[in-house]
Amino acid sequence: MTHSDIGEVLSSLQNSIRLQAALMAKLEQRDRQTADRLHQQMQSLHDQAQSALAPAAIRYDRAVESACMKLQAAQRTISVAFALAGSALLLFLLVGWLLLSYYRRELQTVQSELQRHEQAIPILQAYAASDAMLCDGHLCVNTDTTAPARGDKRQYRPAKPRH
Repeated sequence: MTHSDIGEVLSSLQNSIRLQAALMAKLEQRDRQTADRLHQQMQSLHDQAQSALAPAAIRYDRAVESACMKLQAAQRTISVAFALAGSALLLFLLVGWLLLSYYRRELQTVQSELQRHEQAIPILQAYAASDAMLCDGHLCVNTDTTAPARGDKRQYRPAKPRH
């Protein structure tokens, strides 16, 4: 190989290196342009998605807020209903307790009166069976003088039976 051939090869190599460098620069420029276009398209897609979804997100937010308010109102209504039911139950129990106390007292009164009447039955039976009557607010009897005297001092005599 001659010196001129080597020079030619070197010159050819330098040209090849320059072409590769230019090609590399062009590829890098194309990569940057592609990346920029992709970034712009992604930004555009993001903006479109945001503008398309923003009204739906606002409606969703309003719907959720409305549902929360309705739930809070329902909770207040239920709380008031439970408070009223509890108050009514307490009032019912209080009235029931008062009625029960009243009827217990009435029952005791009636029972004591019944006992008094039951104790008076033998006396009324004896009065009905004997020859006795009321005389000016006193009891007058037709005494059986043949019957034995009774009492601590033997001062009482039985009445004759009624005919």
